[in-house]
Amino acid sequence: MMMIAAVVPILSLPVVESTGDPALDAIAAKYGDLSSILGMQPVDGQGSCPAGDNCKGFYTYSHLSEAIANWNTRSGADEKFLNDQDVETNARTLAAFVANVKYETALFTACKERLKLADGTCPAGPNRCSGGKVGDYTSAKAKASGSWTVTKCNGQTAATQGCTDFWGNTLDGENCWYGRGALQLSWPGNYNNVAAAIKTGSNVDICDDPDAICNSATTAFSASMAYWKLNESPWIHGNSNPDCMAYTFACALQVVRPADTSTNKEREEQYVKYLKAMGITGPAPPPKPVKPKKGTCTNIKCSDGSTGCNGSTGCCPYTDTPTGTGFCSCGTSWPDARDSGIFCNA
Repeated sequence: MMMIAAVVPILSLPVVESTGDPALDAIAAKYGDLSSILGMQPVDGQGSCPAGDNCKGFYTYSHLSEAIANWNTRSGADEKFLNDQDVETNARTLAAFVANVKYETALFTACKERLKLADGTCPAGPNRCSGGKVGDYTSAKAKASGSWTVTKCNGQTAATQGCTDFWGNTLDGENCWYGRGALQLSWPGNYNNVAAAIKTGSNVDICDDPDAICNSATTAFSASMAYWKLNESPWIHGNSNPDCMAYTFACALQVVRPADTSTNKEREEQYVKYLKAMGITGPAPPPKPVKPKKGTCTNIKCSDGSTGCNGSTGCCPYTDTPTGTGFCSCGTSWPDARDSGIFCNA
């Protein structure tokens, strides 16, 4: 009698709609529907958020994934967002990034900082504005603070196109360097440090027109990814802060450096919720080994006036780090230079 082989059903794997970015697709394939897990705004809507907290359909997963795909398509391996070989590590990075974005943007509702008026009053009433006010983020104040080496945006102290604040008030260009975007980019030096990357991807010059960050959700996310990448060393390597171990939320806060720390607890709780929803448990992975790299900075000078050069091996924010919190001339903070192993040319 001829035996008939049993038919074994083929188990179908869940189909994950491609976002255009392999790393993001890999996270979704392993952990599920990221749109649902991250709980951002549900439907793509208006393409800009020029004023107020009406960013409906702005901070969506679709816009985030588009920004990541666009960024990674034009970036080298080291500059890519979610560029670890381990899917879980990339998932942790995504969770940390979005948890911060949620509270930087007032629960995904605003692109611009709720800035106080120049007289210190808040149009929405007491305790409804940020700690900053019109006139706080100028190039002159950045220079006077001694904490910044880069105090202008592309050599400019003022945005040539001016800007409007959260409330819709027109401001002169010198007062336009307040917080914007998914991670509330602020100060002219920070605008300067991401301006070239944004212009390459979108032909938008945020030194001339900082409001352009809020004219496109992709730009709002891209500016924040650029800032994250420039400052991500604590997240990957940890740093001298005893609470900051690599890939833990304390280190994510070291990357973002929120001016208002009142929501730090809520940010961390949201991060934990994201990991739980993805099914990620257990300790964070060990830090990546530091690979010293030679930068292109010149005339390194800390805010305390020291130069820290050691002759033939170049300037050394890595090997002879001053205790100050200033920046070397390429915009890298002294602690980040130390922790990342960045050497600057003499």
